[in-house]
Amino acid sequence: MTEEINQIKWRCRRGMLELDMFLMPFCENSYVTLTTSQKHIFLELLEQEDVYLLHWLMGAGESDDPQFNALIALIRNYHLDSYVGC
Repeated sequence: MTEEINQIKWRCRRGMLELDMFLMPFCENSYVTLTTSQKHIFLELLEQEDVYLLHWLMGAGESDDPQFNALIALIRNYHLDSYVGC
């Protein structure tokens, strides 16, 4: 499992600070709690282009895929909750 998580973390590193701030903490702290289905969707989400991911994660629009939108909501909520606690 550790090797799998390390590979997923590597895929979360996008080279764009805004995306890294959303994806890395979520992966490090919440990926293991996702259902198997959500894990597959997360991996599919990571296949998307950065411009789309940023657009969706910033709340500037939605994907055509409702499964992506549900997971994006989880990621955004995690991100917002982590800053509320500061």
